[in-house]
Amino acid sequence: MCCACCGVSGYDAFSERKTPKGVRDKRDVTEQKKQRRKRNTEHHMFLHLVPVSSQSYNDRDTTILSWAVGQSRGNGLQVSGDTVTVVTEGTYFIYSQVLYKVNNLAMGHVITKKLKGAESKLMKCLKTMPSNVSQPLNTCYTAGIHFLESGSTLQLSVPRTSAELILTAHATFMGILNI
Repeated sequence: MCCACCGVSGYDAFSERKTPKGVRDKRDVTEQKKQRRKRNTEHHMFLHLVPVSSQSYNDRDTTILSWAVGQSRGNGLQVSGDTVTVVTEGTYFIYSQVLYKVNNLAMGHVITKKLKGAESKLMKCLKTMPSNVSQPLNTCYTAGIHFLESGSTLQLSVPRTSAELILTAHATFMGILNI
């Protein structure tokens, strides 16, 4: 039997349809909302770090920053002192900024990844410092996207001992966002 020739749509022809014509069925979307919320928190974990202190190492001609959690979501990234450990592997957007207060010609910082004894430099930032001002301040900001394996550790260092850094949350920071 053809429903179209009788002026009845195929959907209306089903006997179990109890909704009056012209009224839309309502569907339960609470489970969909729960799934969406779960996906958003799983896939968009992040860690925004603020500086606590810096430590200079003369033997390596380096200054290392230690961090505290400013904001975070999820358990896939963990901070301990001067390192961030990746628990959940994935692709991450990494950013960092350091505010320098020195009269040197150039300043910068490096984000290093260590995994199973191997060390690699993920990102470098280099900035020329102002020389003709009484208060030489300059920031160096860098960002990039990298795949990070579970067990990787990240560390931000300044390749200079006794680097004078401004360690305030709005001036010096580092963050990692799973994308």
